[in-house]
Amino acid sequence: MLHHSSGLLRLLLCALVWIVRAAQSEDKITVIGGVARSDTVCWTCPSHITNAACNRWAPNLPCPLNDTVCRTVHVFHTKTMNTLSVEKECIKPSLCSSKNVGCETSDDGNTEICISCCKGSLCNEEVATDDATAQRQSLNIHNTLQTSHSEGCLPTSSLLALVTIRFLTF
Repeated sequence: MLHHSSGLLRLLLCALVWIVRAAQSEDKITVIGGVARSDTVCWTCPSHITNAACNRWAPNLPCPLNDTVCRTVHVFHTKTMNTLSVEKECIKPSLCSSKNVGCETSDDGNTEICISCCKGSLCNEEVATDDATAQRQSLNIHNTLQTSHSEGCLPTSSLLALVTIRFLTF
């Protein structure tokens, strides 16, 4: 019984940590047309041929509730640095780990693709043109992902499922 009680106490402490972090988070919830959205607003556009055209096209709408990170994909010609396409979107933070950002040159050496992420409204106005810039623009995401879980606590979805199961079994 003691082990069961200590496990429950740990679970409740983790839940408390999660609740405090959620309350301190800069992500707020807005309801638009009956759909819950975060207060993060990203420049968003399908493929455009310039960054300026993408930003002009971008609607000023909050991101979906769980898509609180802004991602920019910039494809350009390596020799002339002319942009070939820019795509911007709201995505889940887990899709912007350090292995998912940076720049890579095509096999033929003619084009480069740079992917960067950022957290904060309209943080993705500019595009990256080199790996260092893409990584620097994405730094706040990497730091947030690394500190998002408390020592010994489960990820939020697992934690909530366990809390629900615990209350249902008592």
